[in-house]
Amino acid sequence: MVVDDEEDHLVLIQRSFKNSDHAVIECQSSLKKALDVIPVFNPDIILSDFKLPDGDAREIISRYALSVPIIIMTSYGNESQAVELIKAGAMDYFIKSPDTFSNINWTIERVWREWSNMLVHRKTEEDKRMLAELLDMAPASFVVHDEQGNFLYANQNHLK
Repeated sequence: MVVDDEEDHLVLIQRSFKNSDHAVIECQSSLKKALDVIPVFNPDIILSDFKLPDGDAREIISRYALSVPIIIMTSYGNESQAVELIKAGAMDYFIKSPDTFSNINWTIERVWREWSNMLVHRKTEEDKRMLAELLDMAPASFVVHDEQGNFLYANQNHLK
């Protein structure tokens, strides 16, 4: 999904996807329209201009950064704004230029790989947490060591 109020930029972005495996299927020109459509459309990735006619992309980040990768682009940006938006949850940030538009496929590929890795990491951490909870409820004593014999985990029964 692309959110940008400048028609020329939308054309450049869509042109950059011409020979790509990716497709821009949904374009919105305002923050309100984007916020209305995102829950229905459920995009794989959001590429949004920072400054929109009715607000800025912080709202998209605050609502959706945990559920979809977001890339912010801007015509007038600076380093402190980039840091702020990345800390808020954007996966990437770039200044609009002919070069960035022509390389947008690579940016999306990289962000998608990072997002996929992050999801795997989240799932692994959740699985570890659930396993620890199950082991803590077990009546038997469980201890886990690594190959060098270093202590990694003991359930509650072992600690008693």
